[in-house]
Amino acid sequence: VFAYRRSTAATPLPRLGSLDVVAMEEQPTNGAFHKIFDEGIENCLAQGFRPILEVRSTKYVGNMITCNATDGEYYFKVMLAGNCFQSEVDRQRFAIGMLIRCNHYMLQGGGNKRFFGITKIEVLSRLPEALKKPDNQLQKFVPVGFEDVGMSQVASQVPPAAAHFQQQQQQQQ
Repeated sequence: VFAYRRSTAATPLPRLGSLDVVAMEEQPTNGAFHKIFDEGIENCLAQGFRPILEVRSTKYVGNMITCNATDGEYYFKVMLAGNCFQSEVDRQRFAIGMLIRCNHYMLQGGGNKRFFGITKIEVLSRLPEALKKPDNQLQKFVPVGFEDVGMSQVASQVPPAAAHFQQQQQQQQ
C-alpha cells in the first residue's frame, strides 16, 4: 500500500512522475511493547518480529542513548547501544520524530528494574505530522511486574526504611 504526496522532505524520496512515494507500512507498530513483554523477547526475535517505533525524545549518556519511543499506543523509555546503528548514515539521520526499526533488542538489568535495550536499529524515515498521535493520547507502558521508575504520583505506602525511621522517632518522643 502506498500513499502519494508532493515533496516537502529534506531527503529525496522515490519518485513516480511528479509525486513522491511514501510506503504506508512505515508507521509505528501498534501494540509492539505489549507483544514483546507478553510473548517474551526470545519468542519475538525467533518469529522475526522487528517493530517500528517513533523516537519522541533523546538524551545522550556516554556512549548510550536513552529515548522515549512510541509504538503508536504507548510510550516507553528505551536504551540504545552506541554501536546500534547499521551505518554512519543511520547515525546522522537519527533524531526526534524519526521511525526506527528494531532489528535486535533485549531486556537489561535485574528484578523489577529492567529496561528495554535496543542493540541494532535501522533509521527509516520521519513520521509525517498528520500520522503522529499527540503526546496526550499516548499512555505510559508499564509491564506487569515492573516498577514504574518514572512515577509522577505519590506512593500509597510508606517504604519500610522510612516506616522504621518514623517508629524510632516516635519512641524517642
